[in-house]
Amino acid sequence: MMFHEIPYFSWWVYGLIAGVLLVLLAAVVLFCRLETTIGGEDLSVHFGWLPVFQKRLPLRDIAHAEVCSYRPIRDFRGWGWRYGRGGVQVLTATGNTGVCLTMRDGTRYLIGSERGEELLQALQERGIAR
Repeated sequence: MMFHEIPYFSWWVYGLIAGVLLVLLAAVVLFCRLETTIGGEDLSVHFGWLPVFQKRLPLRDIAHAEVCSYRPIRDFRGWGWRYGRGGVQVLTATGNTGVCLTMRDGTRYLIGSERGEELLQALQERGIAR
């Protein structure tokens, strides 16, 4: 054998790769789960395994609710806590169905749900108009 070489990256390249992987893991922990709860006087939505990002909507402020479908990539550039056309706030983690809410002040929300009909029914049982 005349020549043999095994080059390695510098230590900082491995550190950079480890940092990127840690950021991705943190994103999974913080955003890849959406929990929607109706309890007391609020509709509560939070992302992740740790309830860091949370939105509470008072039930008395919801004027209208309906099941809706959407295209997450085309309509909102993906999943997560997004803002869509017309100022709608979108909170979604998976799928393409949810419940569209219109608040008494005109603010609109889309809450992603794999069980949109059940969520709507639970809201209607609390007096939210369809």
